[in-house]
Amino acid sequence: MNKQILKFYTLFVVVFLSCNVDKANNKIGKKEIVKLNITEEPKSIEGELIAIEGFVSPNRMNLQDSILFVKDSRAEKYIHLVDLKNKMRLTSFGIKGKGPGELLSASSMDFYGNRLWVHDLTLGKFVSFDKDSILNNLDGSYKYTDEIQFKEKARQNHNPTWLNDSTTISTTFSESMNRLILTNSQGKVSDEVFEMIPPQKKDTPRAIHNQSYQGKIQKHPSQNKIAVVNRYSDLLEIYDLENETSKLIKTHQNFTPIYEVIKADGNLIMGQDETTRFGCIDISATNDKIFTLYSGRKRGEGFANYANKIYVYDWKGNYLSSYRIPDLAIGILAQNNNTLLTLEYNKDGMGMLKRYILNEK
Repeated sequence: MNKQILKFYTLFVVVFLSCNVDKANNKIGKKEIVKLNITEEPKSIEGELIAIEGFVSPNRMNLQDSILFVKDSRAEKYIHLVDLKNKMRLTSFGIKGKGPGELLSASSMDFYGNRLWVHDLTLGKFVSFDKDSILNNLDGSYKYTDEIQFKEKARQNHNPTWLNDSTTISTTFSESMNRLILTNSQGKVSDEVFEMIPPQKKDTPRAIHNQSYQGKIQKHPSQNKIAVVNRYSDLLEIYDLENETSKLIKTHQNFTPIYEVIKADGNLIMGQDETTRFGCIDISATNDKIFTLYSGRKRGEGFANYANKIYVYDWKGNYLSSYRIPDLAIGILAQNNNTLLTLEYNKDGMGMLKRYILNEK
């Protein structure tokens, strides 16, 4: 990477900006920008190891009743079902391929109703599996339920999650000027909402800039709020869909994505080097709280895309508490305000499922 690295403005003060309509005539509401000053050291906690065999590279979880769905993109079958009550793996499913119901990569997943939806960023599609069908056919004789092929701009989305029976919401790395896109059940973008942080240089391609703010998305159980954490920034974003307001919270070291636009195989991509710093690795939430896995380390420091710190916020963006876990984690899931599940890796690089009991109010 050369020395012409793009840096973004730093947010130190609280400002309130009243916005009207962007170029696409989409409402973006009021935006509040806040810088927190977190000086408290995370409290060290120990967890309970839940010994599950069959994990290869687990990285995301979803819980339905006492059944845990674990995404494992590198496994031959990319979704594991774990019975938490009996602490055992029930089965693994998912066929890799380009055919109907098949995926090349399990990028993210979301549960809606009785269906697990798995997103394939490579093929640009969303495939669903019926929970009862899988549980009743642990031998693998189940079939996928439905498939949505994302079209045009909708193909360039991150972590789609269902808001209702006909609409998903996600972040995007397209040329969009908006932060969130809504997609209908036919796979087409139906709306774009809230303002994306603009690049510092006008000639920076929007798609590359939007890619630099990629991260994980988490909806509030009410479906009316969305939280986004950033992979290359310490930014926590909270969007109120009903009131059309947003709050952007700088949480730790006050850093923004640093990259250079480079050309590889004829395509422009986001260039990284050893100075690339990682922010939040994963997110989970309850009705009251947002739980984030935070790294803060540079790529050159090693394993920066894993984290051993957990920071807790409320849905107004206020800092509540923080914890330090023994090993590096890549996935987090809140069972409730006091119980967390993590996907961690031990010193031998083996994936582990652990449970932590917190002292949250």
